[in-house]
Amino acid sequence: MGSSVAVTCEEDSDTESRKNNVIMYKVKEIDSDIAEDRKAGDMLFVHELCNDMFKVEVGSGDIEKMFRLGRREQGKERPLLVRFTRSEKKHDVMGKLKELKTALSDTEKLA
Repeated sequence: MGSSVAVTCEEDSDTESRKNNVIMYKVKEIDSDIAEDRKAGDMLFVHELCNDMFKVEVGSGDIEKMFRLGRREQGKERPLLVRFTRSEKKHDVMGKLKELKTALSDTEKLA
């Protein structure tokens, strides 16, 4: 019985940690063999997207973890996982994304 309780607690912890994750697809990856350059490019992209486009203030302290998913391959864009330190920040970003989708949909209807 003790092992099933431990597994349940571990699953709950895993679910809790993933609730602040956002996975971004089709984000250009810098073509560099130096991992730090690629990470800096990803960080710049996330900051520009959130701060400039979405008008959601995101600093480096708001991002707990950020990395690409999958193995790096030439000509292939890997998804970018961003884990925010607080769920409120994630919800702010996702809310702005929903507004953007609605605005684009309305614009397409007018065209």
